[in-house]
Order: sequence, then C-alpha cells, then structure tokens
Amino acid sequence: MMSKTELAQKAGVTIKTINRIENNLPCRIESKRKILLGLGYKITNNWGAQAVGKYTLLVGDADDDSPVVDEGSESQFFGAVLVTYSF
Repeated sequence: MMSKTELAQKAGVTIKTINRIENNLPCRIESKRKILLGLGYKITNNWGAQAVGKYTLLVGDADDDSPVVDEGSESQFFGAVLVTYSF
C-alpha cells in the first residue's frame, strides 16, 4: 500500500491536493490525471496498467426517477482497467 506522501511524490502533486480529492473538493483535472498516472503499475519500460473505480449513491429526486425505480439501482458502480503503452 502506498502512503499519501509516496503518492504525492510519485504523481508530482502536494499532499493537500490528495486530501482535497479524498474529501470530494474541487481539483484541477490535470492534478487528477497526474494522480491516476501515479497510481499506475509499470510492467516493463513500455507497458503499464492502471485501475480506476468509483461508487455513487443516488439520493433525492435522482433515485426516484423511473428508470432507476423500474430497472436500476440507486447504487451506481463504475470500474475500468487500463493497459498503457508508451513509445
């Protein structure tokens, strides 16, 4: 497991930026991109892998919408695995 300090150093951002993201506060898209790249795993000099995920709970009017009530769930999951190649 990587500490916040290690992630901040690897991604080239401040610990304050990582704390802002953890607390769902506004942050520049470039900082988010740097952190995602910092979380990646380098397989070889050219190949790498990354994984991202997100969970959202719909509340209020959003979870009462008919598609959610009829066919979906108020619990929304998103996940992706990325394979990268650098040349």
